[in-house]
Amino acid sequence: MTDMTPKERVFGTLKNLLKITDSGTSLDAERARIKLALERCISWECQFRNIDDTDCAQRKAS
Repeated sequence: MTDMTPKERVFGTLKNLLKITDSGTSLDAERARIKLALERCISWECQFRNIDDTDCAQRKAS
């Protein structure tokens, strides 16, 4: 992956997900890809929000 900011990664991923939904491809066939993309967006939350790492660790544990 290129050197993108967390904001660029999140919104880039969301744009790609929108393309998938607009493409006419079966969303059932793309379920795993969509799920992975959403999980990645969520994993970037701490970087995107710029919150304390300990808070992020606690969120991931719950």
